[in-house]
Amino acid sequence: MKFIENIKFNYIFISIINYAMLSNSLSIQTSNNYMNNKNNFNFRSTFSTNEANYLTIQKALLSNNQVKVLNIIKKSPRLSTEGLFFDNGIIYESGFYKNKSFLLKKEFKSNKLIKTIPLLSLSGKGIAKCGDNFYQLTEKEKKVLKYSYPNLDLISTSDLDNEMIKGEGLTSLSKDTLVATDGSNNIYILSCQYDLNVIQSIPINDELGNPINGLLDITVVGNYLYANREGEYKIFKINPRSGLVVRTYDLMNLINYEIKMKSINKNDIASGSILNGITYDEERKIFILTGRNWAFYYEVKLD
Repeated sequence: MKFIENIKFNYIFISIINYAMLSNSLSIQTSNNYMNNKNNFNFRSTFSTNEANYLTIQKALLSNNQVKVLNIIKKSPRLSTEGLFFDNGIIYESGFYKNKSFLLKKEFKSNKLIKTIPLLSLSGKGIAKCGDNFYQLTEKEKKVLKYSYPNLDLISTSDLDNEMIKGEGLTSLSKDTLVATDGSNNIYILSCQYDLNVIQSIPINDELGNPINGLLDITVVGNYLYANREGEYKIFKINPRSGLVVRTYDLMNLINYEIKMKSINKNDIASGSILNGITYDEERKIFILTGRNWAFYYEVKLD
């Protein structure tokens, strides 16, 4: 991929104040411009023996010749997930709770909340680390939020590159670049040195040349991209050099499990409770998946 140098981009800074508070199961305490809540969630982090035995069987039933489900972990709070990032036992999750947009930082296995950042009127989407900073895209507002890493203190807010329709998925590519989606069939290579300016766009098509529209969350593993699509129950493995989908993974079993566990229903799926949220644990070589309003994370291997 050829990178464009000397791209000039003007920073636009905003100050975010007066954060709203969630009630009931999500209680957030104000600390400067952000909310830092470590102990306000009450949830079960472990299953009983009978539940564990059941899950052992269920994991086998959920697996197929393409997807091996290794673990099922309760997700608390239950966000309508828009982006995931995993690093060294910590999961970062962008999503909506009661129609309010949040960025959460949690201990993955225990669900222990480390930090909560409400986004007020902004609609947070994809998240990723690049260099020493952490980035989050917003959808219709078309903003790029730049945070310190790993503390998630806001550094700046700038406009999304005009080449992108809106903010959707985001993932790390290198120490200086990210990959983003905007709900079309394009993926975009973004420069972390110039406020995520687009330095290359690549259209994604199937083997017949048909565009794979509606690309949402995305992650890079090795030489391939893995993405989910609006309204779908599949993950697409993409060769970025050719822009072609080289493999498709059927995740309908996970949706069926969420339905059986009564976390979502068929009406929820029709209104958008789809698979959305893909990240990768590089140390264990496994994917972590979830969806909008899903009750669980799934640790899986993709063949």
